[in-house]
Amino acid sequence: MDHCWTGANELTEEIRKDANGGVPWYAILDDLGNVMATSDDSESKQNIGFPSNVSGKNHFARTLKERLRRLTDEQIDAFVALLKSDN
Repeated sequence: MDHCWTGANELTEEIRKDANGGVPWYAILDDLGNVMATSDDSESKQNIGFPSNVSGKNHFARTLKERLRRLTDEQIDAFVALLKSDN
């Protein structure tokens, strides 16, 4: 979200609520704007940020596979494999 846009801060606060961590932080919304998933890890409740390590990539892939019906698991795996690693 580019905070230079009018209403961006308010929208971010509404979507992010009390999420921990910095940026990047992402949310997957449905067609009505409801939050379906975020970059917050379900166990630690911390923002994984950019999925650059193995656990972050696994979280990102799992999140996409659970939510995106138009992409196959193979397409999602190929996309995630393109993300640069920090290790």
